[in-house]
Amino acid sequence: MAAVRGVGSRSAAWRPSCIALAVAAVAVSCASTPDWGPPFPGCYFFQEGEAVERFRLPAGVRLTDRPLEGWPTVMQRGDAKVATTLTATGETDHPFAYWLEQPGDSLEVGYPLGGTVALDLAVGDGVLEGTVHSMSDMMSYGGGSPPDPMAVRLERGHCPDGGP
Repeated sequence: MAAVRGVGSRSAAWRPSCIALAVAAVAVSCASTPDWGPPFPGCYFFQEGEAVERFRLPAGVRLTDRPLEGWPTVMQRGDAKVATTLTATGETDHPFAYWLEQPGDSLEVGYPLGGTVALDLAVGDGVLEGTVHSMSDMMSYGGGSPPDPMAVRLERGHCPDGGP
């Protein structure tokens, strides 16, 4: 009986350290997994659809945590941040140069001077969904009047340079 009790007491002492190791392994695993949902910053890529062609949308947009500077008209509307446009050849500030959180878990992405397109997006789990619309008299592909607002979807992915 004493031998059984001895094994049982060793087993009981072993359980807390085993549980601690399991918890530590899960914590390390979770810490090394990227957070694909908000909060921002991050890179979001347009998913194929009619709006991508109609509005000639780039590959995606990078939302940074850097404050937007030098554009008081946008800055007075809230805590505007810098956005950059992701293209096949690199990053640029056109057609997207800022993003601004809106009430109700949504955001606006656009260019401070207008003249391009703007995105009004709801924030999901690693996804931005909403509409793209013309901010001027932009002509649709092939001429004609500006396209009507269209549905658009962006999914969060790895930034080209590996950064957020």
